[in-house]
Amino acid sequence: SRCNITALFSSTNEASSTSATTATSGSDDYFQALGVKRSYSLSLEELKKSYKKLMVEIHPDRHSLKPADERQSIADLASNVTRGYGVLKDDHARALHLLKLEGKPMEDTISGDIVGQDFLMMVMELREEVDLATQNDHDLKSIRDENSKRIREVCHEIGLAFDGNNLDEAKRLTAMLQYWNKIEEEILEKVD
Repeated sequence: SRCNITALFSSTNEASSTSATTATSGSDDYFQALGVKRSYSLSLEELKKSYKKLMVEIHPDRHSLKPADERQSIADLASNVTRGYGVLKDDHARALHLLKLEGKPMEDTISGDIVGQDFLMMVMELREEVDLATQNDHDLKSIRDENSKRIREVCHEIGLAFDGNNLDEAKRLTAMLQYWNKIEEEILEKVD
């Protein structure tokens, strides 16, 4: 995960115990499926621990002697848990998932209105800087360092917005994170 936020804003209530009974096949709530507290600022360590514990219990190989319909249900459950883990360990995907769960899903195409024209101009200028920088350029490293800092900061702000139940702000910040992540991808492509 790019932010590596670990329970900075989570309450003292621990997530429910992870077991195969907390995971529900096809669950739309990956937090519930993985038995972790619904929070943007979840502990990635706890998420990983919960995932591993669940997969030990529901891994299809452990259930090879069960009837075909049970094996299929367990395989579906394992697939859902794995999909959920992939979503929740990624900062941007986790924010999108939370927005969807809270009834404020992000549209497929981000309108410039949500982030503002000044932000879009800054992104455009940064992309030009990345395009002009050479693979070994010191400027490229500097651009990447600054972008990594922006990603960490916006992830922190997203956590605060969700904690304060300010979903419109969480949505705006999630859109910004998408742009910063895209710049990060462009930098990495240039380095490779």
